Amino acid sequence: MNCISNLARKNLKFSKTKNILVIITIALATCLITASGIVIYSIQNMVIASTEEQSGNYHGIYKNVNDRQIEILKNNIKIESAGEYIPFESVKRKNSNYPDISLIYADFKAADMTNIKLEKGRLPQKSTEIALEKWVLEKLDVKSALGETIHIEYGNTSSAADFVLSGILKDSTMHKQQNVSTGLVSKKFVYENLPNVKKDCFVRIKNHRDVEKNITDIGHSIGIKDKNIIKNSMYIDASGGDPMMLAAFAVIAVIVVLTTVVVIYNIFYISVIERIKQFGLLAAVGATRKQIRKIIFREGLLLSAVGIPLGIIFAHIAAFMIGYLFSQISNIRMKSSPYIVIVCVFISLAAVALSLIKPGRLSSKISPVESMKYSGVKISSSKKERASLKKISIAKIARLNLWRNKKRTIMTMLSLTMSGVLFIIMCSVLKSMNVDNMVKHDFKYEFDLSVTNTYGSPLNKKLIDDIKSMDGVKNVYIKKNTLNVFVDNARSILYGYDDYMLNRLNKYLIRGNISSENLKNRDEVLIVGRKNEDGSVTCKYKVGDKIPISIRAEDSSANLREVMNKEFTVAGILSDNIAGSGWIVGGYEFITHEDVFTKKEFKDSLADNRDNKLTDIYIDIDSSKFEAIKSRLKAIVNRDSRIMYESNTDWKKELENQFMAIEITAMSFTGIIALIGILNLINTMITSILTRKREYGMLQAVGLSNKQLRQMLQIEGMYYAGISSLLSVIFGTGLGYFCFKLFKKAGADYAEYEFPLISILAVIVVFILLEILITYLIEGRLKKESIIDRIRYSE
Repeated sequence: MNCISNLARKNLKFSKTKNILVIITIALATCLITASGIVIYSIQNMVIASTEEQSGNYHGIYKNVNDRQIEILKNNIKIESAGEYIPFESVKRKNSNYPDISLIYADFKAADMTNIKLEKGRLPQKSTEIALEKWVLEKLDVKSALGETIHIEYGNTSSAADFVLSGILKDSTMHKQQNVSTGLVSKKFVYENLPNVKKDCFVRIKNHRDVEKNITDIGHSIGIKDKNIIKNSMYIDASGGDPMMLAAFAVIAVIVVLTTVVVIYNIFYISVIERIKQFGLLAAVGATRKQIRKIIFREGLLLSAVGIPLGIIFAHIAAFMIGYLFSQISNIRMKSSPYIVIVCVFISLAAVALSLIKPGRLSSKISPVESMKYSGVKISSSKKERASLKKISIAKIARLNLWRNKKRTIMTMLSLTMSGVLFIIMCSVLKSMNVDNMVKHDFKYEFDLSVTNTYGSPLNKKLIDDIKSMDGVKNVYIKKNTLNVFVDNARSILYGYDDYMLNRLNKYLIRGNISSENLKNRDEVLIVGRKNEDGSVTCKYKVGDKIPISIRAEDSSANLREVMNKEFTVAGILSDNIAGSGWIVGGYEFITHEDVFTKKEFKDSLADNRDNKLTDIYIDIDSSKFEAIKSRLKAIVNRDSRIMYESNTDWKKELENQFMAIEITAMSFTGIIALIGILNLINTMITSILTRKREYGMLQAVGLSNKQLRQMLQIEGMYYAGISSLLSVIFGTGLGYFCFKLFKKAGADYAEYEFPLISILAVIVVFILLEILITYLIEGRLKKESIIDRIRYSE
């Protein structure tokens, strides 16, 4: 074993140039795989963190459970964590600025799973204690200091209590924007003031596979019915890993591994051919085939021991540079993991091992006698070929030199072609991302002021009048909506638009008609159809159909109860919605006139006078007044944190920055793949030409001039460049268009295909310049040696 290791080390010292190429190749491949893994892992963590903020990190809720069932759940071997939760009452709102506070009891585990984090103090234990968020205390004009007394009125009656602040909860940005919050009270207080206590149990499952099935099975096992089992599908889907991201990492890993295998195989294959006599001598003195193969594999492992750690270090540097680039436009923060490093090391080692299989077999199969005359070139003895040699030319010699070793030539062209194909595919997809189309698709107005909670909404008539009075404002129009709308038991949404917005919907009208008066007075609605993968629009309802729409509201226990059931007539079918939220999956988007929400039956059923259902104010302006209007709108938003602000122009700039970051990342990925291919090309051409120094010397001895030698080398290089360019263009444009279609099919309606002419020209020019440069460098090296020295050169 020591003898084999010593031979492997000495061989590596003898071929330093090739070893450096192998180390660089392994390092680049490892860097690309590891960096991709870190980026995807970081994006996944960002998605999970965002989901946790919105919906908590619990997997399921068991509602209306008793103490015995909670105890069983806490001791269940399949459950990682179980927390007790009791909804109590809502705090009475004194004015529109007053936050919407739900009082609850939650033990430490339930609080943690519902994203309630304690910043200071402790959770309430005594009946007079409470814990609130800091921003809520500011709204209530209470000092953010433990021990402060807070007078709170709650419930439907004149119930009130004085609480002592035992804990300050961490502020939630989402709660602050929505002007809603949760106040924690003690279990003792709930029992003293609630005659009929209904408990819930929040749980996290240990095994993250088949989570939803486990939640159902556990619930059924202790007698909980389906209607009392609620699953946190949003968090379950996020924590389970995005299949698209995992598929992207798999595709990247496969591409990198294939490219790496091709390059390392080619380098080692050439190295083995050059040392075939050495292996023959080893066999002659008693080395077995297995020992010779071990020498090759030991060399690969020694080079991997240098290349892989370098690749991992460079990957972390590159990933965190990408993270810094994206931090300007998103909340992504780069995170690594030991598992990523382990998986990537394994993938890199597997790539090296695969690339060494064929060279290892070749080195061990050649007998000592055959090794003395082995050249690695198969020359055909057909009469046709010999006849063709009668017409000798520089181009003919170059072509024959190129195909003396078909495998080596094909593998080199394959790695170079792969780089060109990837570059053209990337450019085809990136160029199809039309920012203008995306902005028009997602944002059809210059400004949008919106709120998520319409109870006591700051979007009101006074604000609308103030905006209309601004210099440069052309049009101001509004959107109302109500959630928890159900049609055929499918959750839907009902919008209310003003006359101007209804008129703009005409360009999306497929069937029927749009009449503001009829929508306002005849209980008519418009329906937004569903888009199919081929771009067509379908709707199961027809113009004239009568649709019973059930509108429900949440009670104090967060249960939905029906508050209104009204029949509407379908007046028209739309292909798109100019101001839809786009989140409805199972149901439909229904649109009526905004005045419908002011009718008595709606106001009595849905809300009181403090809820106007107004969610958005859209503003069109004179573009020359953009900065002045933007400044005034930003001042409005800064005065009230409940209002969210968006701008068409700002959104376009943000998208352009995002696309630039994506382009840099994608081009970096392609650049590394291309660099690996270029290393292969450099190694192949240098080895091919230098191992034929003796032949070139003999040709020059019988009359071949330096100019003719240069032409021969350039023609040989042009074969590489020409064939690789042709294959890159054919496969790159074809696969690029196919990827564009997949991208558009996945929901990118804004995408427009653009033939990648500039990218194709760039590939051709780079390949040609690369070949000229390599040929020039090799020619310069050959000129330094005399013809006699070249004739004497022996492999």
